[in-house]
Amino acid sequence: MIASTLPVALQVAQLPRLSSLCLDSCSYTPASLGALSRLSGSLTHLQLVGACVPATLSTLTNLQSLSLWDSRPPEEGDEAVLSGALPHLRQLSRLVSDLRGGMFASAPTGIAAE
Repeated sequence: MIASTLPVALQVAQLPRLSSLCLDSCSYTPASLGALSRLSGSLTHLQLVGACVPATLSTLTNLQSLSLWDSRPPEEGDEAVLSGALPHLRQLSRLVSDLRGGMFASAPTGIAAE
C-alpha cells in the first residue's frame, strides 16, 4: 500500500462517485473540509459525528440526508454555516441533529427532522 501525503479530506474529495460519507470524531476545521465541495454532484448522504460543519456545506446541493451527531457544543460559526446552507440544499428531505446548544429550534419547512 502506498501512503498518500494528501489530507484525508482531499483524498475523499477525489472520489467523484461517492454518494455517502460519515466523518466521525475528526479534527478538521470547517475550512479544511472545503474540498468536499468537489462532491457536490454525487454526495447525497452526509453524517458528521463529532465533526465540524463544512464551510462549503451550501455547495453540496444534492444532499438528501444530513445528520449532525455530536458530543460537544457547536463550534463558533457552525450555526451560521448551517443556516446559510439550508436554503441551497433543495434536495434535503432528512435532517437529524442532536448538537448541544440546539443549533436551530425546529427544522426548516419541508424537511423531516428527527
